[in-house]
Amino acid sequence: MPTNGDTCVCKFGDAIVCTLSGGQHLVLAAAAVGLIGLGVFHLAGHRTAGARLASAGFGVLLPAAVVAALEGINSL
Repeated sequence: MPTNGDTCVCKFGDAIVCTLSGGQHLVLAAAAVGLIGLGVFHLAGHRTAGARLASAGFGVLLPAAVVAALEGINSL
């Protein structure tokens, strides 16, 4: 996968090209951790661990969204 500085360029076929900056990667990672935590929360023996994981993931999501927004504004 080619990279350009801190921007990751993904090409799917010949038509679709998407770029993800560092802030967007943070948002995706935080959302994934939060959703995995919600999934673990539904397992009977791991409710506490799932709640902690979901809390950590969604707690990081707000600052990550702000970083992604600021990177988007700076790119204009």
